[in-house]
Amino acid sequence: MRDDVKPLDILFLSLFACVSVPDRIPAPASKASLPPDVLVVIVDDVGWPDLESVPTPAFDSLRARGVTFRRFYVNPWCAPTRDSFLRSSYAGEYRGAGCDGLIPSNALAPGTPTIGSWFQERGYTTAWFGKWHIGPSSDPSVPWECAPQQIGFDTWRAGISEGTNACGGSGYKDWLRADPCKSSFATAWADVAINKALISWWRATPSPRFAVLAYQEAHAPYMIPPTSLVPAGWPKPTTKRERYEAMLVAMDELLGAVLGTVGDETWVVLFGDNGTPGCHPATGSCEASVAQPFQDPFKLKATTFEGGIRTPMLVAAPALSGGAETDALAHVADIWPTLAAGLGMQVTTPVDGVSLVPVLHSPGSSGPRAWAFSRNPTIWGGLGDRAVIESRWKLRNVAGSEELYDLVNDPDELVNLVNDPARVAELTRLRRTMAGLP
Repeated sequence: MRDDVKPLDILFLSLFACVSVPDRIPAPASKASLPPDVLVVIVDDVGWPDLESVPTPAFDSLRARGVTFRRFYVNPWCAPTRDSFLRSSYAGEYRGAGCDGLIPSNALAPGTPTIGSWFQERGYTTAWFGKWHIGPSSDPSVPWECAPQQIGFDTWRAGISEGTNACGGSGYKDWLRADPCKSSFATAWADVAINKALISWWRATPSPRFAVLAYQEAHAPYMIPPTSLVPAGWPKPTTKRERYEAMLVAMDELLGAVLGTVGDETWVVLFGDNGTPGCHPATGSCEASVAQPFQDPFKLKATTFEGGIRTPMLVAAPALSGGAETDALAHVADIWPTLAAGLGMQVTTPVDGVSLVPVLHSPGSSGPRAWAFSRNPTIWGGLGDRAVIESRWKLRNVAGSEELYDLVNDPDELVNLVNDPARVAELTRLRRTMAGLP
């Protein structure tokens, strides 16, 4: 049975010379009859000010052949964002470490519909590389190293359950590596190993392919990357921020090798899972902070301030006009529906995301979203804050305490207008939106 195809999606799909795609794609007679390969890249703890602080030729090459979203929103830290991406859900959760053998009550059940299973059902070979951070399977008989395979991924390689300095590891040169249903300690630089696994799989796997490439960089611990990954003459890092920036440069070098492998015909989506690491708003700890002087370290990662939840995102595909930017609102939950629509199909599973295909065609348009949402689970001392963001106005709710910001005139979120009588209409509207959200 075929998915329904909307007129707008037919227009977009026709640019790929691929009129319709069945639910289960039979073995094609030629490569030209295949649907596009798809690669999603997740960069860790990277905000816009970070990418703009160092040279990133690979990232820039993607921007030159795609659409860059300047108003893309995620959740305040790694795990909830990945969960929202995987399930196209506003209710991003932390679902356990996996490697500790514990199965939390909210662990995902085998067969849970995900972006991976959706691609599987349509004939794609699917794989996840690198950092998972979405927890173990709810089935106690399933080893944690097999969790992704239970919910839509044919394989998980060079896997990181939670972080290189978790699960008994100490960092990028000493980390617990997951491969299909087994694990072992590795000493190769983590993202180099992730890259090699992806490239090897890509070359050995027939199209159509769907892969998630989840780098660990530039997440703590901040370490000096191999010299082969930074330009000749790059100064030796001496501060935490300098090590962080060197890791960004190294990640971009690795990304370039991947882009050269997958080619320009592959759809590529890249996004950051949360903003720049700063000071923890609940504990006050600043051990992981790599904030720049102009950034308030208490308005970054782990918060629903813009510095914590507004991150880079771009979509590159052969039919797009390269180099375009958009201020249309977008959310991490939109990635799955956008890819589906771009391929001329629909997501029949109930999801929270919407298709951004209209924005890909017309980056200057306002897009399908009137608002975006971000949610911060209370685990690990989180504040449990939530935020609804419109093009101009933003409402934060932290344990019942409200903050209203005018993002146009106050982008640093310094002036709380919640008690301004001139803003009653905006506050009422945003409260009504938030009341229906997780």
